[in-house]
Amino acid sequence: MDITSSQLFDRILGCFAGLAAGDALGQTYRGLTWQQVAELFERVESFQKWSDSDGHRHPAGEVSETLRLAADAALLGLSHENVPASGDILTAAEKMGNISSLALRLAVERSHARPVTPVRGLPEVPGAEPLYLGAVLGALSPGDPEAAFLRTGAACGFLAEGPSLEAGQTLAAAVASAFFPESEPSTVLDTALEYAPPAVSRVLQRAALFAREHLAHPLSLITPAIDSHLTASPGVRNSPLEALAVGLVCVYASDGRPQAAITAAAAYGGLSHATAAASGALTGALRGASALPAQWTQALKQSNPNLQLEKIASAVCKLVLNQVDEATRRTQMLNAMTSAPVSPD
Repeated sequence: MDITSSQLFDRILGCFAGLAAGDALGQTYRGLTWQQVAELFERVESFQKWSDSDGHRHPAGEVSETLRLAADAALLGLSHENVPASGDILTAAEKMGNISSLALRLAVERSHARPVTPVRGLPEVPGAEPLYLGAVLGALSPGDPEAAFLRTGAACGFLAEGPSLEAGQTLAAAVASAFFPESEPSTVLDTALEYAPPAVSRVLQRAALFAREHLAHPLSLITPAIDSHLTASPGVRNSPLEALAVGLVCVYASDGRPQAAITAAAAYGGLSHATAAASGALTGALRGASALPAQWTQALKQSNPNLQLEKIASAVCKLVLNQVDEATRRTQMLNAMTSAPVSPD
């Protein structure tokens, strides 16, 4: 990977900070349609106070339990110098205490009844957790979309199956591809299409065609068209699959500009927190933390004093650079073995 360690840190931090910023910004508009967002809010550009599903009020800029789960699981995995696995996610969830997410609560309850296994054959309870965790695992696999895809499937298989899990895996691959030195929005869109399983691919193919046709159009005009052209299929509305598709369109149509992509994704409504978080993770990885609005990053720090994004990014950088060094040593060893003269019998 031909980028410096400081550039790598900026882009990894950008991925995590963009994920958090999108999550915090999108909370206000959860469950609304884009029409309701347009009617109720003059503009979408700053953090607002928000209420969770239990009616608890949260200050502007505070992130959700799903974002905290992803961050805590990352720290647990990195504490033993590895990527977070299902056990780390489960431990992080158990430490949270009161869990509002039905999908996560069911996963924790199942784990106490028997060993953690994928939920094959059980009805899926759509949740955004695989998307958030997929973004984290993508950042932990920079430049390696296949590893990011597989790691997300292995780590999140006890949380979900079907399109929710596959949307998370696809986002993980796209995030990993955003770290290529010359990566652009077209790169992440093409990677998402390459790795998307069939159920996800059907929606993303329409999203990609739509995004390319509307590249020069203002984002404010694209939202109504997304609603009528992309998400009318059964099972897509208000799902992680919709969040992924709309998030990718916003990244592509904004040319990877974090603020433009994140605000457009949040203004779409529905699972606005997950849509904006996906856009934030991708654009943050593409452009770096330095491209995010300073008022956003400052508000995130003030409202989430225990959210250790810089610590996570630093640990990820250390892990990645150690893996690069180890791969270099293995290559040198193999080269030495294959170039050594063969002793005659």
